[in-house]
Amino acid sequence: MLCKPLQRMGIMILGLLSQTSGLGLYIVKETVAKLNGSILLNSLIRFWTEFTLYLPNYIPTKVNNG
Repeated sequence: MLCKPLQRMGIMILGLLSQTSGLGLYIVKETVAKLNGSILLNSLIRFWTEFTLYLPNYIPTKVNNG
């Protein structure tokens, strides 16, 4: 549910009514997946949320064009 694009939430966050969750996390999820990485979510409800992105180390190799 967290990584779907533009979800109508209708929940209270810090006393304000949230209308949408936006596209940010969806875009991050798709980008990380294309890079063969992963996302770790750690949260304590109403206090903090932590997202850790793991991306593989990539070292480009020199291409010999002849």
